[in-house]
Amino acid sequence: MINAGVPTCCQRSCGRLIPLVVNGTYNDPTGEGKTFITFNLATSQCCGIPVTRVLRGDLDGLIGRDNLARLNPSSGSMRLHIVWPGYKRFVRKVRTKTEKPWMITPNDKFTIEGLVRKVCAQLKAFIVSVHSPSRVLGSDLEKDQVQVGDGSAPEWAVGRDGISVEHLVLVALKRTSAGAWIPYIRLTNDQDGV
Repeated sequence: MINAGVPTCCQRSCGRLIPLVVNGTYNDPTGEGKTFITFNLATSQCCGIPVTRVLRGDLDGLIGRDNLARLNPSSGSMRLHIVWPGYKRFVRKVRTKTEKPWMITPNDKFTIEGLVRKVCAQLKAFIVSVHSPSRVLGSDLEKDQVQVGDGSAPEWAVGRDGISVEHLVLVALKRTSAGAWIPYIRLTNDQDGV
């Protein structure tokens, strides 16, 4: 199912959504976590937050930025699956809790702001893995995570003369299974003010 459960805010023409193939829906049997988290700016008519804005630390106006991100209360991490047309699935483990539980203070709760920052960092890592494979091999990415497009979706090509991180807007996260999430991403438009 392509773009299953698209947030209603994205049904307006605010930029093209990256087409995702999502197999079915996930119903949380515990009822403890959300299955869909959307990201919006109070100052924008369109859904999402530009990735470059997040990467430079500008999260002013992010609705609910201090709210707790209820992902999977029983785990200290999530698996982020970036499913991009023409590329193999890019999967990264993202920590959602401190690695030093004895140092937790009331201000150490994992918030929407923290979630957005971590997801955008992984979106950038995906783009870099396509753009500059030689830079990636010296980083924390494994050799098998260097992305090479298969040419099956040229309109969604990443890299030189294609889509870059400056073109991306993070719209939402959707839970696809216990602990696994995929980002909904759209391309920027004139209203995003990137």
